[in-house]
Amino acid sequence: MFAKFNRKWKELGLHTAAFVSSNNKDTYGPWPVYNGLCTMEIDRGLPVDVQVRHILATEAIDDILIGNAYASEDELKAMSEVDMTKTNVTIETVDRICSTEEMW
Repeated sequence: MFAKFNRKWKELGLHTAAFVSSNNKDTYGPWPVYNGLCTMEIDRGLPVDVQVRHILATEAIDDILIGNAYASEDELKAMSEVDMTKTNVTIETVDRICSTEEMW
């Protein structure tokens, strides 16, 4: 739904924005909220750079904002290192994978 609606706004020429959430301890939002303020609930608790890449993958958002204060220096650095020009993913392998899976 997120991508569908935001693509519609983009087609109408509207500027779009979404929030990612800092996972830094003791953050806060515009009201007493301490569990982060991300636009897509599925992103809650994920590293901030993963949230940014997820939003970028929708190709429907112009601006990405941090919804709670204050992000850590490490989070800000991770966000700044995301390549905003392409969709990319991080892969973590598990111990037991077959040789075919290792090729990817």
